Amino acid sequence: MKTMTLALLLLMLSPLAVAANKGWSDQTGNDMLPLCSLAVDFLDNSDLSREQAEKALECLHYISGFLDGYTASSALAEGKPMVCFPADSNTGQMVRVAVKWMKDHPEKLNQPASVCVFQAFLDSFACKYPK
Repeated sequence: MKTMTLALLLLMLSPLAVAANKGWSDQTGNDMLPLCSLAVDFLDNSDLSREQAEKALECLHYISGFLDGYTASSALAEGKPMVCFPADSNTGQMVRVAVKWMKDHPEKLNQPASVCVFQAFLDSFACKYPK
């Protein structure tokens, strides 16, 4: 069992090395908001230039990776997850949630992008457990 857990952990962390090379670990909410706003435009079928579409996809990939990583880490972690996503939700909807939160909290955009995205999801989809 320990070997399986270690293998899953390594599999989850290996994309982080690639992300760090890209500079995602240095991204803030200020960096993500323009990309994710373009992603919302992309999802709304707005005409975007090739460069804008590429930037929109950066956000979609970031949010998708965040969701996958959170799901995998929640499955491995002991205890209960903090965020309970709606069963029928999708990446596009989660991008909209992140953009809305970032626009509503400009004072927090200097924080790391992962903190902004996590807080957006926590504020919107915090798990509710009976006491």
